[in-house]
Amino acid sequence: MIRTLLVTAALIALAGAVTIRVKDAPYVTYLHGDKKAATEGLIRKAKAGDGFAAYLVGTMSHDDPRRTQEWLLTAVTDGEERAASPFLLHVVRGGSCEPALSLLETFARAHDVGAAVSLGDLARDGVCGTRDLVRAAGYYEGVLRLDPTFGHRLDTLPPLAADAPVRLLPERYDVTLDTARQKFMAAAPALLAAR
Repeated sequence: MIRTLLVTAALIALAGAVTIRVKDAPYVTYLHGDKKAATEGLIRKAKAGDGFAAYLVGTMSHDDPRRTQEWLLTAVTDGEERAASPFLLHVVRGGSCEPALSLLETFARAHDVGAAVSLGDLARDGVCGTRDLVRAAGYYEGVLRLDPTFGHRLDTLPPLAADAPVRLLPERYDVTLDTARQKFMAAAPALLAAR
């Protein structure tokens, strides 16, 4: 009797594990590096309202900027805030600087590391203005305060003068992610329509 109960319990646990694996198969496939095979399952999950799946599909759609932006916007709509920075970066790199830069700044002020890195990269590369290494260093310094693992970004810059004013991100962040998301959601459809 005990043996039968143990075997039954093991079979139930195994069935649960198989169900979880099948449900999350697109994620497992993606994590194993087979993005092409994962795409169909991730699209199904994204269409069902999975913001993280939409984010992954958006980051994999580099051949079609419009499709990339649509998936990233879907991801934010479905609650995946980290998709806002890549969406805005695509808009800026596509030539539409405002209000995308202002929205990136809002996200950076709300502790969004991706937004601060994007702003540093844009300043470093001279997108939407002249190349500004001091400004880039300021954003990267702000990123280091948020996440110390991003020190390699500073290595992409030539040495700056010791007295260069590099503090661009405030010590105290006065914007919440919820406020940043609301501003983004108000502006993003117009940005997408303009593309």
